[in-house]
Formats: sequence, structure tokens, C-alpha cells
Amino acid sequence: QIAVDGRTLRYVDDEDIDSNPAVAPAFPPANGQLLSFDGFFNDTVTAGVLFLDSTSGYVRDTIGGQAAEVLVDGGGPRFPPTDSGNPLTGGGGLTKNEVTSILSSALEIASRARGQIRRPGGSSMRVNISIVDLDGDVLGFARSPDAPIFGGDVSLQKARTAVFFSQTNAATNLINAALPDDATRARPLGDYVNDVRDFLGDSTALANGIAFSDRAGGNLSRPFFPDGINGKPNGPLSRPFAQWSPFSTGLQLDASFNNLTDILAGINHDTCTSSPTLDTVKNGFQIFPGSVPIYRGSVLIGAIGVSGDGVDQDDMVALLAVDTAATTSGTGFNNAPLAIRADNISVGGGHLRYVSCPPTPFIGSDVQNVCAGK
Repeated sequence: QIAVDGRTLRYVDDEDIDSNPAVAPAFPPANGQLLSFDGFFNDTVTAGVLFLDSTSGYVRDTIGGQAAEVLVDGGGPRFPPTDSGNPLTGGGGLTKNEVTSILSSALEIASRARGQIRRPGGSSMRVNISIVDLDGDVLGFARSPDAPIFGGDVSLQKARTAVFFSQTNAATNLINAALPDDATRARPLGDYVNDVRDFLGDSTALANGIAFSDRAGGNLSRPFFPDGINGKPNGPLSRPFAQWSPFSTGLQLDASFNNLTDILAGINHDTCTSSPTLDTVKNGFQIFPGSVPIYRGSVLIGAIGVSGDGVDQDDMVALLAVDTAATTSGTGFNNAPLAIRADNISVGGGHLRYVSCPPTPFIGSDVQNVCAGK
């Protein structure tokens, strides 16, 4: 688990555990029967489809000249670069060309960066990239070839979480969220607003327009604060450690509690979160780093989320993609102004982090501090 200069130390060098798909055993007879689960599985084992055939949901494409894979539905792209239609931005939302530029920059930066969880060591990272507007609607999605499949959903969670917490109505939307069906297992979401304000000593927190990255929000979502120091109090968006588990982290679960229990009971929903006031984060909150909000001047207009080969690398790609595309486009969007970023918040003798970029992140280069001043 020890990372050194963007790579992880090996524990064993043993290939005997490698599997060979060519001689994989047939699906074994079960001591029982397969059960259908409405909306998920119809009790029939079927053959898969060839990945990158349109029936798989992904096809090859290019975004701004960069090799990419995109989601399709019935042969057409599901989330091509598009103009923001959110009226709250007063016509100043991201344009199709700006979304294309940010996606292209993210793909290019990732292609030069060293992947943290990829083998062999020294391989370039592969990422999923989602860009959203203030409503959490997808303005564009693309992924590097061979990026982790799970990262599609995670990158979208990250972007939506950043744009949710950076808006001045974040507190109101949490306070007005639907109450949990079982108050013994989930908390009213307004309680988390009170906890954040008490923890930070700021009665305006989550309503004052501070720019929150997922790194900053994640700092507040750990069972110990600072993260990793046993015996410290929990962050205000987390459950206390005695009640915490990877499946019950705090706000992240409680925001989806009602819908999750409904789904387990066979009642399907179109969203993960359990209240219309949380539609911006309709596929759930994310507490892993890898997202930043996007501004035009001092006005919030959207966010980017990145999920791929290491959370520090995800942070870097998100921040640098916006900065690079902003310089190239020259149309006035950029990262959040330094003065309103969450790393200005002092708590417990330190500050929240905004991003944490890896040292010497690029293959064949010894350049460091690549995120400084961005």
C-alpha cells in the first residue's frame, strides 16, 4: 500500500495466481436456483457482447483530436459536448466548444501522466471525464481507451458533488431534503449542515459560495479529522468512527437511504438520492478526490469530475484540464478564483485541501509542482 513517486511497492512477484480465460470452467451447476431481481436480473445467464461494439454501450471516437471512447445508446452518442442550458448562469454557462476543449485537454494531460494503479509501472493513466452544469446535467463525457469502467459513474458523482457544494443553495437543499424513512438508521440531512457550521465555526457555511472540490468535501467526510489520525473526532459529513463503515459513511449513504431501501424492496427509482432537492447529485454524492468547480470570472457555471488511475492524479487532470483549456480558448472560464477556494478554510490548526497533485507526475519528465498557482 506504500506509494513512492507515483508507484506502489510490490508485495509478491508470483504469477501462479493468474487465471487463463481460455480454460475457464463452465458456469457451475448451483445448489439452488438463480433468482430474478426486478430491474437488474431476469434469472437467465446470457452471453456478453464485444466491448466497443455499439451494443456494449461504448464506441471509439475522438474528442478535439484526442483518442477517446464515448457512451452510446442505440448507436448515437449519449453525452456529446453540448451547450449548458441552465438559466441560472444567465447565458454564461459552458458552451459546446468549451466543453470539447476541456475534455480534449483532460485526455491529453492524462496521456502524459503516470498511472498510479496501472501495470506495468510507468504506463500512462487512463481516465473517465464528466462535465456538468449547475443542475448536474451532463454537458460532455469521454474516457481514455482502457479506462476503468466503474469510473464513468464515479467521475459524474465527483463533478456533481463539486457543483452541488459550491452553490449558495447547498445548505437549503440539504435542510429541505426528505426525511429518512427510518430515523434509527439514517439522519436528517439538515443535521449535517448544522454539524458543518459548528465544525468550521461559520454560520454561513454551504451558503456562502465557497468553491468546494471533492478533495475538500472529502476532508470533511472522514471518520477521523485530520484523516488517518486515530482518536480524532469525525469530520462533520461522516459518522463517528464507532458507527462508521465503508457502507455507511454518513451523508453519502443517508442522502440515498430511502431510495436504496426501496430498491431492495423491489421499488425502482430513476435516481439514487432520495429527494427532489438533491437532483443535482441524482446518482449520489462522492467523497473521493478528483473534481473541481468551473467559473466564468467569479460566477459558478459547472464542474469537471475525473476518475481513473489514482485520486491525486485525478485531482491533477481535473485542475490542469480546466486551466489549459481556459488558456487555449480565451473565453473567460477557468478554475475557481483563489480567494474563494475551500483551502482558505482554517480548521483544527490547518486548512482544508483543494487539490493534491502528485510529485513528478509526467512520464519522461522531472517537472514538479505542476498545479501551483492554477
